[in-house]
Amino acid sequence: MGISSGIIHKQDTTPNQFSSLFWLNIFTGLVLTSILMACAPLVALSYNDSTLTPVIMLLSLTVFLGALGSQHSTMQQKMMRFKYIAIVEITSAICALIVAVLLAINDYGIYSLVYSTLTGTAVANLLYLTLGLLKDNNIAFHFKMTETYPYLKIGAFSIGAKVLDYFSREIDIMFIGASYGAQILGLYTLCKKIVQMLYGLINPVITKILTPMFAKIQTDKNRVVSVYYKLIESLSITNLPIYFLVAVFSQTILYYLYGADYVSGAFILSVLSIYYGILSLGNPVGSLQIAFGRTDLGFYWTIYRLVTTFAILYIASFYNINVLVVLFLMLSIINTIALWKFQIFTMVRMSFSSYFMAMWRPLVGILLICIPFYILFWSKTSLPYAIGGSVIILFLYFLYIQKFLSTSYLVGLMNVKVSPYFNKR
Repeated sequence: MGISSGIIHKQDTTPNQFSSLFWLNIFTGLVLTSILMACAPLVALSYNDSTLTPVIMLLSLTVFLGALGSQHSTMQQKMMRFKYIAIVEITSAICALIVAVLLAINDYGIYSLVYSTLTGTAVANLLYLTLGLLKDNNIAFHFKMTETYPYLKIGAFSIGAKVLDYFSREIDIMFIGASYGAQILGLYTLCKKIVQMLYGLINPVITKILTPMFAKIQTDKNRVVSVYYKLIESLSITNLPIYFLVAVFSQTILYYLYGADYVSGAFILSVLSIYYGILSLGNPVGSLQIAFGRTDLGFYWTIYRLVTTFAILYIASFYNINVLVVLFLMLSIINTIALWKFQIFTMVRMSFSSYFMAMWRPLVGILLICIPFYILFWSKTSLPYAIGGSVIILFLYFLYIQKFLSTSYLVGLMNVKVSPYFNKR
């Protein structure tokens, strides 16, 4: 219900409010779990497969299990107890893996994955619940609906934005399948999964750290602007080289991951990797929305994204898949400016010059370095060439940031850490 966004934003949550939110979460989890269980036979019927019914009914329990610990997980994040978060998530992942392997060995089939998922969810949320009850002692037998209204107001926009964001991210899959056929869809989906994997590895970690930090300093706008500038600049310095390396060596990546038949998707992968690289620089704005309680801006922004995505898909329907990905890339560049105007400037009054310069210098550097390598290695599928070329690109990029970004926070920090080592030598 988006309650987590409200808890992180508000710095004065009372024990009674926290208890009311907890019991509301529990009640909602029970209701949703019951609905999913009741709908399981209908879902199975729509797929004409009755074996889905018990699978869906079992997996629906994850909703209730999630309600037990999600609020306490949010509190650990808000108080920046990342050590506890790491311990809980690693423990739950190991338990889930053990259950999956043991059950698979004993021929449980699909249920090895079902029970593995339930185990991982149960362990994580019960650990968070235990941690909250024993360490924070913040749950009582108290419930008052009116105490939850301010949090639900923030949460409503947050959950609405997430639902619309899901459709804006996945509408391309439905469109490509209908317009270009299953073969093109399969190729596009595999390319998209590669760049989404990179996006999913880096950005959630940053969001977990930044959201509570921005919430704590929300009253000091100058400090927020300073931290946000350093963040965007640091993300640009670290993220862009990774995505551009994927773009340069797309043929090699597809050849070794999927085989020679998929090399034809190299252009799609190249463009999508740059597209997601630019998207990754705008991701931290979600932390600002939650920190300042402006999830409404995220909701309206997602509506805008959905409309513009539909427009791009309509135009591309007259052409081919290559035109579609190029249009997506062009849209991401336009949206970078729109994101500053309608969200970042609205919340923190950060100037466009600061916002632009934070990402422009790293982008220009990696672009100039990668263009010759892209021309040289475009038609090659040699792994030694890709490894050697990547090393050279990263070395040249390192020299570039030392020369032109020496005043940046990340490069300064890197020099402080590395310089003493070389001085000793």
